Amino acid sequence: MKKTLGIALLALALSPLTAVAGETMDIKNATCQELMQQDEEALGVMLFWLDGYLSGVTGDTSFSLDNLNAFAEAIGVACAKSPEARLLDTAKIVGIK
Repeated sequence: MKKTLGIALLALALSPLTAVAGETMDIKNATCQELMQQDEEALGVMLFWLDGYLSGVTGDTSFSLDNLNAFAEAIGVACAKSPEARLLDTAKIVGIK
């Protein structure tokens, strides 16, 4: 899982965001399963979005690639264990400490 998330983040950094252009997902109601079904580029974009969303919730204005990678790994593990869980709830559990 860690390798897949790392590849997704790398793919995002090396490619334009056109892969998800025109697509809309209501993250409020999305499940972990929906996250895990995304292709690598969309997965990377969604992880960046979730990280930014949580930063807005907590007021954290710092950026750390190491923290983003740790968050991506943690959400991957949590979603693999509970694919039916709501994505935003899972992100808050693993991403807000």
